[in-house]
Amino acid sequence: MAEESKRVALLVFLFFIFIFLAVIIFVFSYSSYRQTKNYTTETTKTSLECSSYSFRIVGGSISYENSTLSFIIDPTLGGSSVKNSLIITVAGEDIETQPIDFTFKQKIKLQTEEPGSFEVYPKGCKDLLKLCDSRTNRCE
Repeated sequence: MAEESKRVALLVFLFFIFIFLAVIIFVFSYSSYRQTKNYTTETTKTSLECSSYSFRIVGGSISYENSTLSFIIDPTLGGSSVKNSLIITVAGEDIETQPIDFTFKQKIKLQTEEPGSFEVYPKGCKDLLKLCDSRTNRCE
């Protein structure tokens, strides 16, 4: 009888260890799932939103005259009308333009000091950054 009660006690003890390990594995798995889901949702959302703003700066269109920097943007994707502001970084200062339509070519003008090099990207889409130089009239 004593041996029987030891066996039952051991089985109960092992059962509780099993339950404890199952809870730990569940909590770890759920936490990992939530982190992955949040990262994927945010990354996908940004990628989908920014895909509408694909553009290039027309070669040879960059000019600086009378304290005005100007260049022409040309959308590389057609489609429905999408609007967003451009962020232009000149000498470490971010300048936001009025919302522009990314479905047709247009000239951007900006009052600034001699910029030398500057960056252009749609607001919220820094992955689409174009690094330009007004002296060489080129963008990367």
